[in-house]
Amino acid sequence: MNIRTRRVAVYGLLIALAFVFGYIERILPIYLGAPGVKLGLANLVTILSLYVLGLWPAVWISLARILLCLWGNVLHSVQPGWSGPKPACYVDLPPFFSF
Repeated sequence: MNIRTRRVAVYGLLIALAFVFGYIERILPIYLGAPGVKLGLANLVTILSLYVLGLWPAVWISLARILLCLWGNVLHSVQPGWSGPKPACYVDLPPFFSF
C-alpha cells in the first residue's frame, strides 16, 4: 500500500473516531457541576494524533472535524429535509435524556 494512501486512511479513521466520541459525549447525560461543561472526548483523538503523528497532522485532523461538524449543523439548520442524516456532532437527545 502506498504511504500516501495509508496516511489518508489513518486521517479518515481518526476523524471518524472523533465523530464517534463526540456522539457518545452528546448522548450521555454527564453532569460535571456546571451547565454546558463537557468532557471533550473528541479532543482525545486530537491528543492521540498529536502524540503519534505530530503537530500539523493533528491540526488538520482537528480542523477537519470542526469544519465537518459546522457544515453538518449549517445544513441541518437551513433545510432539515435536504441535509440527509445528521452528523455525529449534531444529535437530538431523546426526551428521557432532557433535563
